[in-house]
Amino acid sequence: MKKLLIMCWLCAVVTGLGYVMPMGNEVGASVAYASNGYTIDRSSAWYDRSAQIFGAGVTEDATGEYFTVSYQLVNVNKHVMNVMESKNSGAWVQIGVIDWNRMCSADVGSPESGGLLFREVADVAARSAGYEKMF
Repeated sequence: MKKLLIMCWLCAVVTGLGYVMPMGNEVGASVAYASNGYTIDRSSAWYDRSAQIFGAGVTEDATGEYFTVSYQLVNVNKHVMNVMESKNSGAWVQIGVIDWNRMCSADVGSPESGGLLFREVADVAARSAGYEKMF
């Protein structure tokens, strides 16, 4: 009976550890996220929700070029936001528009709304702040 109790206790401990240990996709994991020809460094991701600015370090897979990218969402009105991008702390450039009157969350990441890199950096940055996703 003592062995059975010890085995049950060990199973409970091991099972419990599976829920608290980061598995790579969890908040705070410092592994890279690769998709769409880019690798996003999760450990560099950041998000300032009040200023609607976020970013991360990114490597372009084809060339190996590393750069930092920041995005800012600028409210035009209640339903429309301009998507601004800055690479390597350069000038802000408008790369898209999010119009909630004619778009849904799944549309964010289209070329019109900023592109896939924008969407992927947004989601990684949101996770770095404890959110599931940005949009």
